[in-house]
Amino acid sequence: MTTSTRSEYLGVYNNKQESSATEVPFRAAIRRGVGKNATWVNLGYTKTEAVAAKVYNMYAIKFFGKGAIINDLTLTDAEFIEFKTFINDKPKRIDTLAKSRDIANTLIQSGGKFRKHTELAKVTTTDVLLPV
Repeated sequence: MTTSTRSEYLGVYNNKQESSATEVPFRAAIRRGVGKNATWVNLGYTKTEAVAAKVYNMYAIKFFGKGAIINDLTLTDAEFIEFKTFINDKPKRIDTLAKSRDIANTLIQSGGKFRKHTELAKVTTTDVLLPV
């Protein structure tokens, strides 16, 4: 029997590296581009699935702006501490978080909102074909 490498969250996978999988069992990654031009960007490894999902959200907003589809989740206090530690571990992550917050705040202030991963399961073919 094979173990799934996908999570219920977008962009979250099991860490397959034997050397670190016990310590940080989850990997956040994002796909950029389409078809042959697509590349995968590894975003980092985390102890919890929810933190990896939050990391994915941050980068999805940075890369895709208002077109980002994000995970719908709330972190526990312990997960928030892990997320904060993850961000503070590298200066580039601090910049990415700031850029993502700016993009999110601009969208929300203009009355917009991000699509949530959980909302996609509710969309039917008929919904897509109906005029807006």
